[in-house]
Amino acid sequence: MVVELEKLNSVLGNLRDLIIRHWNELKGETYVKESLGMRHYTFPTNVKLNVLLNEKLPHEYALPLLAGFGISDLHVGSLLSTSTPDLKLISSMLYVIGSLMNSRNIIAYFQPTAVIRSNGELSIYYHMALRGNNEVKKLIIKMSYRLNQCH
Repeated sequence: MVVELEKLNSVLGNLRDLIIRHWNELKGETYVKESLGMRHYTFPTNVKLNVLLNEKLPHEYALPLLAGFGISDLHVGSLLSTSTPDLKLISSMLYVIGSLMNSRNIIAYFQPTAVIRSNGELSIYYHMALRGNNEVKKLIIKMSYRLNQCH
């Protein structure tokens, strides 16, 4: 599915609302893991989106933003990934990473996870994964390394 970055929040928000609305039927089709007093229900399928970036952020602005994401929110390996219920954070990361990759579009995979807290509150998190190019991976590792050296 192709979606413009500006519409990504509403697409993921609609999926979240659909999951919440049909939660009783869906929860039996999930993998359950418990940790820290919460139940995590992971769905067996993921959503592949080709996100179109209509604008790019200049590198001098994107680099400091990526450093902040890399330290707190992104996991670096063969894929860049994060897990969050914050749709604006997902869009921001895709915008910055796509800008640094000089790309007009970026393929992202989303796996929804339902989290039920000890108080019974249901939240929908998205585990997002994407492949970064070597330039982006090097930048994340170098910035994380430099900050660790300061401590």
